[in-house]
Amino acid sequence: MVVADKILNRKGVIAILRGIWLEEVVTCLRELRVNRYCLSFNSEVLMQRALDDRPWSVMKGCLILQRWGEGLTIEELDFTKVVFWAQIHNLPLEMMTRNNAEKIGGKIGRLLEVEDPMKIRGGEDVSLE
Repeated sequence: MVVADKILNRKGVIAILRGIWLEEVVTCLRELRVNRYCLSFNSEVLMQRALDDRPWSVMKGCLILQRWGEGLTIEELDFTKVVFWAQIHNLPLEMMTRNNAEKIGGKIGRLLEVEDPMKIRGGEDVSLE
C-alpha cells in the first residue's frame, strides 16, 4: 500500500517499483485498488530483504510492505503500522549514547533497533514502528 494524500499515477508507481525490483525479483506486480499494489517476490529470501530494507517511499508517499498470508483478503491486512528510521541531530557528544537513543526512540514508537552511536556521524539513528 502507498500512503499518500492523493491518488497516485498507476503507471508511475509501477515504473518506480520496477526500478527498485526487477522482474527477476518481483515476478508479478499489479494494482489491486487505488494506491494498493500486489508484489509477488521470486523467493522468500528476496521478500525478506525487501522487508528488512524498509522504509520505502514512492512519489512522496510511504510504501507499506505487508506479508500477505494465505487465505487473507486485502481487507484483513493490517496497514496501520509502518517501519521508519529517525536521526537525531545536534546532540551534545556526551548525550550520544545508546541509552539516550533508546529513550528518544521509545517516545516516538516501538523501538526496533539502535545503531551504534560510535559509528554514526552527527546523530543517533533509530528504527521504529
